[in-house]
Amino acid sequence: MGGGVLWDGIHELDYVIWLMGDVLEYHALYDNRMILDIETEEIAEIILRHAGGVISCIHLDYIQPLKRRGLELVGAQGSFLWRALEKTRKK
Repeated sequence: MGGGVLWDGIHELDYVIWLMGDVLEYHALYDNRMILDIETEEIAEIILRHAGGVISCIHLDYIQPLKRRGLELVGAQGSFLWRALEKTRKK
């Protein structure tokens, strides 16, 4: 509906905040390079600092032809990786 990658990727923000806790600080860059000929942002990078000291990074884009979603948690005692591969972007 024209909301851009930040609006469509709101679930990534939701689950990172749910898992890591409240956000104390954030930084974000987003852009529309007109690759897809849309009027909203096509790519975004978001960095969050959570109340518990965790730093999280979220990458969102419409540019890659293969739609992917996932999560990677990295800690001193181990890591967790989840990836969901989905359909390719229609041309």
